[in-house]
Amino acid sequence: IISRVLEDAGFKVAVLSQPDYRSANDFKQFGRPRLGFLVTSGNIDSMVAHYTVAKKKRSTDAYSPGGKMGLRPDRAVIVYCQKIREIYGDIPIIIGGGPCAYNPEPVADFFDLFNIGEGEEMLVEIVRLYIKMKDEGRYTRAAFLHEAARTIKGVYVPSLYDVEYNEDGTIKSMAPNCPEAPVKVKKRIISDYGHLSNVDCAEILSKLICEK
Repeated sequence: IISRVLEDAGFKVAVLSQPDYRSANDFKQFGRPRLGFLVTSGNIDSMVAHYTVAKKKRSTDAYSPGGKMGLRPDRAVIVYCQKIREIYGDIPIIIGGGPCAYNPEPVADFFDLFNIGEGEEMLVEIVRLYIKMKDEGRYTRAAFLHEAARTIKGVYVPSLYDVEYNEDGTIKSMAPNCPEAPVKVKKRIISDYGHLSNVDCAEILSKLICEK
């Protein structure tokens, strides 16, 4: 979906499905991306695809051609990102998402930036800011993160906040450590779906579920 959103915004997107993670060849077939990589493990998490709830190895992968096992590695996102770093160095990588991103603090040490809320609009804004700062010759990672936090609603940059924890590990306090970071990061919600209202979308989803 995100790749189609970017295409609709005028960007060119190459989709590399289940690359051979054992070598660099597949990762090089489109050349070095101008902007970066968006990485996912697939339609379903690779560990769920490979193992049952009893941690027994499945015989087939329902989300691979012909149900063939072994086309994806365990913990595919980690493996793919390691291969990208190995080949392209410090190129931007976008990963993650889903409900866990609504509570990013447990993994905040591993990410530069989080989109809080629905990312379809936000990602396009982030990409355009990245291009703008590159073209103007004022891009550095730190400068970009500060500018994104300042100008794009829903962007949470962990390094721009000081967080205190209670003894039980819950958050005691959280405050920005620079003027660019908002005191409260507001979740992005897309309310306009073109010709469809939220009620229309709900009715369509209800019908699809009932038909199933």
